[in-house]
Amino acid sequence: MPPELRARVVARSDRLPPHKTLFRALPGKGLPIGNLNSQFFASVYLNALDQFVKHALQCRWYLRYCDDFVLVAESAAQLACWKTRIEDSLAERLLLQLNPARERLRPESDGVDFLGYIVRPFHLLVRRRVVGHLREKLARAERVLVQERDGLTTWRFDCATLDALQATLASYLGHFRRAASRRLLAGLWREHPWLRQFFARDGTHLKLTRRDRPPAVARSVLAQYAHWRREFAGDEVWIQVGAFVERLQWPPRRLRGRKAPENAEPADRGWQALRRMRPTRRGAIEGFPLRQWPRADPCCWWRRPAR
Repeated sequence: MPPELRARVVARSDRLPPHKTLFRALPGKGLPIGNLNSQFFASVYLNALDQFVKHALQCRWYLRYCDDFVLVAESAAQLACWKTRIEDSLAERLLLQLNPARERLRPESDGVDFLGYIVRPFHLLVRRRVVGHLREKLARAERVLVQERDGLTTWRFDCATLDALQATLASYLGHFRRAASRRLLAGLWREHPWLRQFFARDGTHLKLTRRDRPPAVARSVLAQYAHWRREFAGDEVWIQVGAFVERLQWPPRRLRGRKAPENAEPADRGWQALRRMRPTRRGAIEGFPLRQWPRADPCCWWRRPAR
């Protein structure tokens, strides 16, 4: 590694905990975090521990994943004895020592904190720290997507932010799927009602669907507009078509004359100053050029139909 690049990497590693960077490790010690080979190397190197626990200690209930392992015994005294012998074996044969902060001696009724879950005899629970991280990410996303001013709530359908949020939620839902998490998810949904504006939740399969994104089969402007009218029933739906933002007549009816229909929907508040558009094949009732958007109502949103 070039000296200047190494200096930059070392400077950035100062933000990491000392035990999570090889630049703070002793010579010949440590494994790179995130490297897939690290899991393999840990499994091979700690094979001596597996053999010691199963053959020397004759522990019946033993489980290990990389450097995390669990032993179950009939009594706390037995576990304390095994812990002492394991420490001696690791120090003598592998030059390793146990992490005191990760040692836990608890009864079976409390469950086992292992690999992101609390393992109970007949079910799994999600670790509280995982739920706390999700709440922090939801709070950050809410500050970006939802704004309240003068008693008016603005929902920002920012594609990049929503794509990132959907990927994050999909990752957490995949983790929650392995555990008994139905009540946990229902509680999170109640704590963050703003999520309903952006996502539809499938409680059976723990899947989220973007409400602002029409299905792939909706290729025409009217098909996409129909999707948004269903998802946002009761709201004013405006779409961007080329250089114009339009509101269509609904139910759709293609206009042939030069006069808008008498039963056309009246403009909602904030849009009464807009002029009626000339008839279009889509049945547009009102609209304005996109360049005039800053002078229009800033609290509404529209969606560009997909090509």
